[in-house]
Amino acid sequence: MSKCEQCIVRQFSSLKALNKDELLRMAECKTSYTIKKGEPIFEEGEVTNGIYCIKDGVCKLSKLSDNGKDQIVKLVKPGELLGQRSMISDEPANLSAVALEDMEVCFIPRSEVMQFFTQNNQFSMNVMKTICEDLKGADDHMVNMAQKTVRQRLAETLIYLEDTLQLIIKNKRGGKFSSFVFDKDPTGTAISIFGPLGSATFERERDANRDLVCVAGGTGVAGLMAVISEASFSGHFEKNKGVLCFGVRSERDLFFLDRLKALVKQNSSQLSVFLCLSESDASEELKNRYRQFNFFNGFVHECLSVIRLETLNKPICFLAGPPVAVEASTGVLLRDYQVPVGSIRFDRFG
Repeated sequence: MSKCEQCIVRQFSSLKALNKDELLRMAECKTSYTIKKGEPIFEEGEVTNGIYCIKDGVCKLSKLSDNGKDQIVKLVKPGELLGQRSMISDEPANLSAVALEDMEVCFIPRSEVMQFFTQNNQFSMNVMKTICEDLKGADDHMVNMAQKTVRQRLAETLIYLEDTLQLIIKNKRGGKFSSFVFDKDPTGTAISIFGPLGSATFERERDANRDLVCVAGGTGVAGLMAVISEASFSGHFEKNKGVLCFGVRSERDLFFLDRLKALVKQNSSQLSVFLCLSESDASEELKNRYRQFNFFNGFVHECLSVIRLETLNKPICFLAGPPVAVEASTGVLLRDYQVPVGSIRFDRFG
């Protein structure tokens, strides 16, 4: 069985119509690429000479306007194909495709795809159907921009993003919002969104040549994951160190562990993670599963005493979580380590 035949993402695109022999031919001629976040898959005006199958990751399709503004047309997720219209019309790409996160893509040459197109009626129909759906979407978008209110356009955008972006809501025992979301179906309920709040943001140029310390209480780790991920992507940890102290009550309150494990592996010894449990010790099973992490029994601000802050180079400290955790950690940084106020950035939940 060929790798293309085993690949589950092809079931979400026109490629699902290919038979076993065609899949074998495709496996022999395709080329697999890893595209880093921010890198282009192809650019507007480029001759693609084939199609791209998105195996993993999300990219944006955008058009450069006359005033130099990059207008996002669509987000493309795993299982979708890029370049079908240009391939059939034999024209350069009308849009640019840029990775929004690290991606795995497969390139299939035009010569091979056109053979499938002429020999496999179901495949050609699937391709044409996809192109027609894209045209319909473009028509709807023009009508929306001209006739619908900002609120209506925002609602449609959120519905579109539902299958593309991930919203993580943690079920907190006894929490009012958790009860609202998890105890009954909240579908159709109107909510208000405000923000962003806090100052826990990372900027590549401003924060270059400085070590990072991230202190997260509970769900505060979500925002600090963005800080660590951006630092990792930008190569910050090639020359600088990073430390994350992630505090919760017990190990059942932990999450993002596999993502953190991947980040630690990616950045070798430059990134350290401390899991702080205030109400119980970590089980041997958890310790064996995540040998890359350090485990601490106590509150997250107390963990600052074991990371040897004084050995770090002009550390920038990012704090996020409940007020009690942020305030206690701020006190330790100011009182015990004389960290300048300007080097502490926080997002305190209120």
